[in-house]
Amino acid sequence: MTKTILTVILFMLSSCTISNHKGSVVMKINNTEAHIYMENNQVELGSRIALVRKICKKEWFRVPETCIDKRMTEGTVTKLLNDHYSVVKFDNDVNIVEGDYIEFILLDEIH
Repeated sequence: MTKTILTVILFMLSSCTISNHKGSVVMKINNTEAHIYMENNQVELGSRIALVRKICKKEWFRVPETCIDKRMTEGTVTKLLNDHYSVVKFDNDVNIVEGDYIEFILLDEIH
């Protein structure tokens, strides 16, 4: 029983650390800029951010539908509005849609 509880706690903690690097697009400024929200002080001026879209495909023989997370474009934080909100300028024009989210790009992912 103790092992089960410990396993559940460790799983919850590990999932929290993964989700800490995700945020949301709260307002589109234009096709290359948006206001984003991330947890307290997670980004700095110049931080690299990826815009990600969940793309789902429903096939008649599959339940539930198959979904993938597709990186649409990357961008750079150009302005810090406060501890949670920032402005990102994306590298390419992109049609931001409801449900898109952002991920912090770790240094080893930058190319």
